[in-house]
Amino acid sequence: LDEEVIAITLDGTGYGTDGNIWGGEILLCTQKNFKRKAHLSYIKMPGGDAAVLEPWRMAASVLYQAFGNDFLDLNIPYIQAMDKEKLSFICQMMEKNLNSPLTSSAGRLFDAVASLLCVRHKISHESQAAMELEFIADKNLMKDVLTKNVSTNETYGFDIVQNETNGNGGLFEGLFEIDMMTCIRQIVADLKQDKSIGQISSKFHYTLVEAFTQATFRVKKETGIGKVVLSGGVFNNDMILNQMIRTLEEKNLKVYTHTKVPTGDGGICLGQAVVAAALEANHKK
Repeated sequence: LDEEVIAITLDGTGYGTDGNIWGGEILLCTQKNFKRKAHLSYIKMPGGDAAVLEPWRMAASVLYQAFGNDFLDLNIPYIQAMDKEKLSFICQMMEKNLNSPLTSSAGRLFDAVASLLCVRHKISHESQAAMELEFIADKNLMKDVLTKNVSTNETYGFDIVQNETNGNGGLFEGLFEIDMMTCIRQIVADLKQDKSIGQISSKFHYTLVEAFTQATFRVKKETGIGKVVLSGGVFNNDMILNQMIRTLEEKNLKVYTHTKVPTGDGGICLGQAVVAAALEANHKK
């Protein structure tokens, strides 16, 4: 595709041009360059790289973002399973911005929800928490997705806010931010009511899809671009992939997905080669 497209990139860790850790992005892309148009709102990664191996840290991060220090008093299984002293220490780290880099990563959000549901607090291999979160999702609801019978009632809330422009043409001017904290608060409410973690997992999956497709529709309306490329390791998740394709195509968007090249890290080297070749060709002109 040698033209400008909308790219939904959902992954674990990517170094962003603003110095933060990306991984939940909507970009306008050509083979030579890109412009960021939307992203998951930033959350903190307490402990930095340690948060990748210990998803319980990311659960603490989203709870802290949604409830402040009051999350320590929540009557949910996650809090009961955790060491209160460790959680208090993590809160202090985030309050003082000590080794707590910001991330917009969809992968880290999956980790947070997996730990919040007590599915997986520590991992031994990449994407373990996210894969287990997908595995425990309510199979009946998953079947509804694959047969196109899912109801919009099976989603949590979220907010999409557009940053105000300053008229200076900044790189990130007019960005849409996808805030999932309403989703986190509603997940906590469901946990308090002893709702099935399988049902909660399914609703979280559908909510993430709904949030990104709505943000994509806004970018399409703003730009007029109707071709959408899906990439990043999160699209190894069948629930996310199938529902995303279905929802985008229902709005008459043309969707492109991986076939011969892996959607995760395995495809990066080829993408880098394509970009390098395009830049080199442009330089020679």
